[in-house]
Formats: sequence, C-alpha cells, structure tokens
Amino acid sequence: MNQVAESEINIWGQRLISLMLILLGISFAGILILGSYYDQPITQALSFKVSDMERFDSGLGAHSFGDFQDLRYALPTDEYPDVWTNSTAAYTPTGLIPNYFAKLIASQFGIQVALYCYLIALSVCAAFPAIYTAFQLRNRKDLVLALVLLSVFAQPLISVFDRGNTVGFAVPFLLLFTLGVRDGHAIWTVTGLVGASAIRPQYALVGFALIALRQYRTAMISASLGAVSFFVSFLFLPGKYGEKLESWFENLREYSPSGSVVFPVNHSLRTALDGILFESNYNQIAFLLTAITVAIFFFLKTKSSFSRAITIALILPTLLPAYSSNYYSVFVLVIAALIISDRNFLVDESHAKSRFSYAKFYNYLLIVVVAISLAPIPFVREVGRNSIALESFSTMWAIVLIATLVYQVLDFRRERAAT
Repeated sequence: MNQVAESEINIWGQRLISLMLILLGISFAGILILGSYYDQPITQALSFKVSDMERFDSGLGAHSFGDFQDLRYALPTDEYPDVWTNSTAAYTPTGLIPNYFAKLIASQFGIQVALYCYLIALSVCAAFPAIYTAFQLRNRKDLVLALVLLSVFAQPLISVFDRGNTVGFAVPFLLLFTLGVRDGHAIWTVTGLVGASAIRPQYALVGFALIALRQYRTAMISASLGAVSFFVSFLFLPGKYGEKLESWFENLREYSPSGSVVFPVNHSLRTALDGILFESNYNQIAFLLTAITVAIFFFLKTKSSFSRAITIALILPTLLPAYSSNYYSVFVLVIAALIISDRNFLVDESHAKSRFSYAKFYNYLLIVVVAISLAPIPFVREVGRNSIALESFSTMWAIVLIATLVYQVLDFRRERAAT
C-alpha cells in the first residue's frame, strides 16, 4: 500500500476535498431551504421518499428499505422454489447471498434485527473506499474529511443505504480490484473481479482494464473462475437446473422497469444528453463504443494508461446497460478514493510549459464530475430527483468517458513524438 508522505502534497486530492466541501455546504443549505419550501423531511430531500407506500413488518418508521424487503419474498420457498418465476428481479444466486444471511438471522432473532444487521454490513461495505483512504492519509484533517466526505455525506452511499440494495456489497471488491491492478497483485485482482461480478454480473466489464493493460493471464483466470462460480451457483437452488437458468435469463432479457427512466433516474448512456444520441439501436451503439474503447487502449498504450483504464473500467458497468439505477453510482467512491489517496493517480502537470495542458483540463474535469456526483445537491428540475448528480449523471460521465478516450490518444501521440 502506498502512503502519502507528509513532505509530499497530493495537489489533486486536496483540490477534490476542497471542492467536495464547498458542494456539501451548498447541499446542506439547499436541503434546508427546499425541505422547508416543500414541507418534507431532510432525509427525504437527500434520497428516496420517507414513506415507501409499502407496509412491511420491519423498517425504520415509515421507511422500509424497499429493495431489501422485496427480495425477502423472492427467495426460494417450498411453494415457490424458482426465484425468477416469483420475482421480476434478475439477481443471480450469488447476488442473493446477503439476503440469505439476513433470512437466517431473521429466523433466529426476528426480522427487525436482521434488517439492522443487513444495513450495518451494507453501510460498512459501501464505506470501504472511505476507510481505505483514511488509512492512507497521515494528515489528521485530511483523514477526517476524506472519511466523512466519502461515507455519510456521499450521495451514492446514501442511495444504497436508502434502498437497502445489495450493490453496496460489491464496493470492497471493486476497490480490491483497482488496488490489485495498480500494485501488481494478481490474487487481489482476480478476487476483486470475481467477487464484484458475483454480486452483479455487469461488473465483469471492469475486466476491460486487464485487456487494456495487457494482463491477459489474469483476465483469463478471472473469466474462468467467474464463469464457474456463476453456473455452479444455480446448483444450490431447488428445482431443475435448466429451468432455473432459463428463468433467470428471461428476467434479465425482459427487465425494463416501468417509469424508472423518471425515478429512480436512469444512469445509462441510453439517457445521456436527454437520449438524443441513444434512442435507437442502443445495443449496437453500446457494442461499437466498447469496441472502440478497447481498441484505443489496446493499440495506444502509454506509460500512464493505468489511471485512465481503471476510470473507464469502473464507468462501463454503470453506463453500458440499458437501465442502471442511481445506486450504481457507487463506483465514484472508488475513483474518489484513488484520487485522494494516491498522488500519482492523476498526473501532476505543474511543470508543463503550457498553463492549460490537456492533462490539467482532464484532471479538473474529472474532479469536478466526481465532486458533483458525490454531493447531494437538491437544486433540480423535478421534485423527487433529490440531487443534480442523479439528474445529469449519465451525461456527466459520458463526457468523462469521451474525454478519457481523447486523452489516451493525445498522450500516445505525445509519447510517440518524444521518442
């Protein structure tokens, strides 16, 4: 693990922390103003409605953490052994493991205790980037600021907690993957990729970084272990193997939540720039974009490819699927942690002749988008969106995606010209 020495200044990390503090102050002021104007609780201004319009036998007051509750009734029973016939969700068996543990706890201590244990475990996992960053910093002030800004005051963590969504359990694996790639630890890399994919299959897309950085052996091992864990996991559920697999695939293929493009906000590229570029033939466009991205990094590798390859790898699982809800923004926590804890993640071009180099422009773009994505700024076009980041997330990160590809091309040309 690389620690930031006291004599070394992480310029971009400090700039990100400063920007996040400013936006957090704006967020608090806005939440108080709009909460009073719309006569709604502060917690409702931060995320989903306090009253879920659901009535379960557990929850905190009027809030019942809908994703946690819904899956309780989708788990296999003697009457309904097929998870995917009993639910419209497309969770894999491994993705349901946290809910199975919650069910076991509920059988011994009651559903209320199970809910509390589940939420505590979920919050700790989602806060892993904050905890990691705090351990890497020696300056006490920066340590405390990074810890709170990347946890309790971060919009992605608030959204995950508020829904009780299991995507938060993938965050430690995403962080482990990035650290493994950075530090050359294949075991960390494989464990992180396989673990994240077990929670959500689309996280297999972060393996793009391995192809971009030409770590083929690690990529093959990860793909093999991921495929084995996926297919083997269906053996542990009741019913015929083929029928279970077919039911899961049908749910995945037909998954299209009605009204979800409005709220929760769709974070997919399909809605970027108000859907102007991605309304038709989306699958073909997404495939073409992925192919171009892989080709650029594969053929135009540079000495500083790591940070850009990791950034794109973390972005893809959220932007590429046709539908991606707001709690998938947890990848921003990992990027922020890397910027703050690793002074070499963003190249410092302070020595460059040009005051406005493309590296500086890209760095400023990235920290601004990261800060906005983390801040619960409530000044939005539609009441109920609760955050600017939720309203414009896909557009902001689509711009970052494009800028990252352009930066890779320009950096390759610079290195080639220098040699």
